[in-house]
Amino acid sequence: MYMSLIVQLRDARTLSPAELNVAQYIIGHPKEVLTLSCSQLAKRTYTSASTVVRLCKRIGIKGFPEFKVQLASELNTFTKNSLHIKENRQIKPDDSLDSIIQMITDINIDSLKEAKILLDDQVLERVVAAIDKAKIIDIYGVGASHFVALDANYKFLRVGKNSATYALSDQQYIQAQNSDEEHLAIIFSYSGQTKELLELAEVLSKNGTMIVSVTSSTDNDLMRLADESIFVSARETIFRSAAISSRITMLNVIDVLYTAYSNLHYEATLESLAKTHIEKTKSRRG
Repeated sequence: MYMSLIVQLRDARTLSPAELNVAQYIIGHPKEVLTLSCSQLAKRTYTSASTVVRLCKRIGIKGFPEFKVQLASELNTFTKNSLHIKENRQIKPDDSLDSIIQMITDINIDSLKEAKILLDDQVLERVVAAIDKAKIIDIYGVGASHFVALDANYKFLRVGKNSATYALSDQQYIQAQNSDEEHLAIIFSYSGQTKELLELAEVLSKNGTMIVSVTSSTDNDLMRLADESIFVSARETIFRSAAISSRITMLNVIDVLYTAYSNLHYEATLESLAKTHIEKTKSRRG
């Protein structure tokens, strides 16, 4: 699967301070970097040529010349998608409401555009086929990701697909223990490193359950335990714990999977939606 260099550099968690300097410079000046030699980039970032090469190797590229070729190709893709390449923008104490509205909206728009680039058609086709085949879908997530799991569960139930999700960790553990090869597990975890979910994934794997992970684009343990991996992007603000754009990009994945699955059963979906429609307005009694 093609993985954005910019995304990998921005989301990397294990860089040394020197490598981080180089990564941040590339993110902030991608077009300029295309005109620089390895030693020139090292000079601009107060690092060394060996640091630049080491950073390239960390993201699976042999050297700086190859990195520039891939970066040039990626910049064309970003231009076509009108994606703004920026480091995570930060909210300041003196920001006005107007500037906050603009910033959050821009972050979410950019995250969704970036998410589109990260989505792999072939992976999505296989996941939709697995959803169709599964007797039941077990959906997992903790914290903010649990609310994403709830949305997925609600959507699939509405179209007549057997699915389940639970809030309590004990319930999720029982859910995983009772799973088998007729089940499909979809696990939402932005970090891909949540201990409880990794333990559940190991149980699911032992039980022969197919696992689909939905995580950030960084290397993580959950994607290594999964049979299929879907990647999302997020451009969080300083209030990262709010998980604003990561939630939106995960919800986007749900909408894609739900719509693609529903399209396989178009008429049946319309019938199920009509049947499960809940009338929320009640006539007032005088």
